[in-house]
Formats: sequence, structure tokens, C-alpha cells
Amino acid sequence: MIGFHTQYHCNHFLETVNNALESRVLWENFSVKMGGRTTFIKTVSDQHCIHTERFDIDLPKIKPSQLLTEYGLKAQFIGIGVDRIDYTKGIVEKISFC
Repeated sequence: MIGFHTQYHCNHFLETVNNALESRVLWENFSVKMGGRTTFIKTVSDQHCIHTERFDIDLPKIKPSQLLTEYGLKAQFIGIGVDRIDYTKGIVEKISFC
């Protein structure tokens, strides 16, 4: 799963993938099929986002299993990145850990 703050950003990402990669974008469930794998593109609720103004308080702890259950996913690995996705900053190396 790849999460974005808004549906607009999800749609933009899917449009970019559809235009730039040899993959199949499934708009009915906001997913991408490529290389035998399916990746779901979802909006991530505010409770799972980090806001800088909240650093002085305890953030809720969410177990990975809770996150997977909430979004109806099964996964062997969970990767979390808090940064701007930019092809010049090694995004391929960041998500290619297998």
C-alpha cells in the first residue's frame, strides 16, 4: 500500500503510473498491478499522519497488524517513509529492499 494525504494525490499518482510505466492501473479499487504484484493506493487518515505541531505530546501507538487490518491488507513487510518522493533522492533504492 502507498498512502497519500488526499484522494487528489492518489489520483495524480495513479495517472502518472498509468502514463509512465508498463503496468495495469485498476481505477475501481485504486491499485496497480505490475510484475505479479498488486499495490493499493489509499488516502491515509489524519490519525496516521505526523504533524509537527504535535511533537510535544504522545502520539498514538498503532501496531502494524492494526494498520493492515484497517486497510484490509496482508503483507510480509511494512515500509514507512516520511519524505518527499523525488526520483533524484533514491526512491527506487529506498523501496527495493528485497
